[in-house]
Amino acid sequence: MKQSIPFKFFLYVSFMFLTGCASLTPWLATPRVHFKDTRRAFETDIPLGWMRNTYTREFLITHDGVALNAITVERRGVEKDLESTKKKFDKDMLPQDLAEVEMDNIRSGQGVGQFRLLKNSPAELDGIQSFVIEYTYQTEIGLTIHGIHYGCLKGNWVYRVRYEAPEQHYFKIYENDFKKFVAGLRWIEKDPKNSGPSKSNLKI
Repeated sequence: MKQSIPFKFFLYVSFMFLTGCASLTPWLATPRVHFKDTRRAFETDIPLGWMRNTYTREFLITHDGVALNAITVERRGVEKDLESTKKKFDKDMLPQDLAEVEMDNIRSGQGVGQFRLLKNSPAELDGIQSFVIEYTYQTEIGLTIHGIHYGCLKGNWVYRVRYEAPEQHYFKIYENDFKKFVAGLRWIEKDPKNSGPSKSNLKI
């Protein structure tokens, strides 16, 4: 089993920052920009002060390091196995059925304890019926993580848009940044084939 997406780089990134080797990490500091990701077929605004990782499979930004706050966007094939559950998505699922699978995946993640669901509601991502769940869980070291997770089906893809941060102090500070990020999210309808590294465009 694998850890949830925003935290699987925790040890690597923390080591780089603490040892002064941040220049060796694939992080791109950005101003407030409009971001167009042609590989994952979406666009939105990156909040001021957030850094974008140019190496990860999923879109990943953080303000203070992924152990403290992270926003991710993942486009996952609907038939692909999930990280921490044997349950699977199906292209005929309703949003709330997708939510049940996603909650089980988070709850079953390595190092996840005392999972608590705070919200499970219908939502919309640029015209597509979606779900939004809000939750907390405790890590193996007793840190409470607070998360908000949007999800939807789009063709043969499941989109997962997530914000996670420690509940104490950090979550509330950057929650509005995530809300603006989601509000500005738009789909790129013409999805070019791109099997290589992302060639995303930034427009100031």
